[in-house]
Amino acid sequence: MKYIHKNPANEPSALKVYKQTTPKPISYSGFNDKDLKTGEKNVLKKALLEEQGHICAYCMRRISLKRSSLSRDEKSRKAMVEVEHYLSQDEFPEKDLDYGNMIGVCNGYFRGDIHCDKCKLEQRLQILNPLDKEVESWLTYSLDGSISATKNIDKVSHDLNEVLNLNCENMRLARQEAIDIARDLLKEKYSTKQWTKAIIQKEIEEWKSMDVDGKYRPFCQVVIWFWEEQKKRNRYPAK
Repeated sequence: MKYIHKNPANEPSALKVYKQTTPKPISYSGFNDKDLKTGEKNVLKKALLEEQGHICAYCMRRISLKRSSLSRDEKSRKAMVEVEHYLSQDEFPEKDLDYGNMIGVCNGYFRGDIHCDKCKLEQRLQILNPLDKEVESWLTYSLDGSISATKNIDKVSHDLNEVLNLNCENMRLARQEAIDIARDLLKEKYSTKQWTKAIIQKEIEEWKSMDVDGKYRPFCQVVIWFWEEQKKRNRYPAK
């Protein structure tokens, strides 16, 4: 999970116009995610994708407007990004049209596993919140791709495993693969004998940053964790 900075200026004008011009009572279900002036579709989803660097607010998978199968067995296909209300619409109807309560998430299906909002449904997360600056400090990882709590252990563990199911087998393997890929990429640049703390820090900064297309790399936080752990090791000189 990666912290998301919500900027009110990123709210699409189509959503603002809908709220300002639609007779009450109004709800999110009546918003068709389309700019009535230009005809552009998916304006809200596009705004969330850009704001989050095209990764899921919960699991950090790549998300986009492209369509993918829901599972191995289903023929139906849907977009790889969905609009999630962090505070549920049922429990917090006053947040139904609040852009600050909206995040982009994946469709919740991955290689047969169900996770993220497909597990969360209307449950309230006890503590984990990608809109909280502290969220990254509450989480740590393992070389096998497992994700766990650093503090507030009971609440964080509940959210990770009982609500979001982020330690399901295929998600764990995907994070493990991300670490392996990151290590192989650095090996292509430098022999392991050449690695220094300065080189590793440069790699960390790259994983922290969006690319030229405004995208974070999938599972970026687990890779940042991995390189931070490597930087602590005495085997690597400072420069």
